[in-house]
Amino acid sequence: MMKYKIKNKEISLVLCVLGGWFGLHHFYNKKIGLGFLYFCTCGLFCIGWIIDIFKIISVKEEIDYTKIKKCVYCGEKNKRENKFCTKCGNSLLDKIERNFVPEDVWYDSYTKRRTNKIVKDYVVFDTETTGLDPSCDKIIEISAIKFIDNKKVGTFSTLINPKEIINPFITQLTGIKQEDLKDKPTINEVIPQFFDFIEDLTLVAHNAPYDIKMLASECYRNKKELCDNKIIDTVTLAKRIIPRESIENYKLATLKEYLGLNYDSHRALDDCETCSKVYQLYLNSTQKKKIVINNLRKEVLKKYNSFYKDDAFREMPKKRQIIALLNAYGLCSMSMMLLKITEIIKNNIRK
Repeated sequence: MMKYKIKNKEISLVLCVLGGWFGLHHFYNKKIGLGFLYFCTCGLFCIGWIIDIFKIISVKEEIDYTKIKKCVYCGEKNKRENKFCTKCGNSLLDKIERNFVPEDVWYDSYTKRRTNKIVKDYVVFDTETTGLDPSCDKIIEISAIKFIDNKKVGTFSTLINPKEIINPFITQLTGIKQEDLKDKPTINEVIPQFFDFIEDLTLVAHNAPYDIKMLASECYRNKKELCDNKIIDTVTLAKRIIPRESIENYKLATLKEYLGLNYDSHRALDDCETCSKVYQLYLNSTQKKKIVINNLRKEVLKKYNSFYKDDAFREMPKKRQIIALLNAYGLCSMSMMLLKITEIIKNNIRK
């Protein structure tokens, strides 16, 4: 059966509906003979016109890659019939052809859910995708590890069939091949299972804005409602506890080496393991911080009580009493005291 070839589906459909009985859609698609035939017979007595409407609706446009002049990601010119950019490896498909998701769907999906509240019951999750753009790229793997009272109680991991060709760069990065996804479930099947697994627990992810935006886009495409779980970004936590001068960057692969972990990078479940170690490191550091602060408070209170036994100290104004305490620690101001406390906390946390 011959394919019904058209230049542009939307324009052809509009011309066919509004002026199909005069053959406007055929003239637009440079089918001049058919155009004159429809013009003279009033769209083949309206029968051909009606059939053409259904044909145009059902047609799947084939993309002519030779007409894509440059990559929308890096601007590299497309000189041959490539489906992927020779420079950055991204698909040359136009975003609209790849099931485009409006920016307002995913843009603030993270900001609405982020939290700084540290919890011991949580789910660490990670995704691998066909690219970096939530508007048009898709999830090909999603994994999660559930922790209750900071102890691992369950895992969730699955590959996902995106129903499109995978970028060779992604295969090289993750090791996930096209044939690996052939018989895997679609995202429409996986989303309900994933939401059942995470329940209403706080989510933890490394570069969380990216993962939650990708999930928001997939929910939109498949007419699912995105979960309302709070989410913590371990990039922010890592920056609080690991000095910038001691690490090249805060990427998960770099943190894995910094912590001496032996997990693969760019596979969802292994990245979840690394992310959980970063989060647990922060949990331990906050606990140490509380202990250090509590000990410092006890020490200062003890010193204050010993001074308070002196009649001269008791008669001093409060400001003078504070100055006396600072002098006892060899400090000349409250700012110096705060710097000293900060230094003590950092030294104790790094041990």
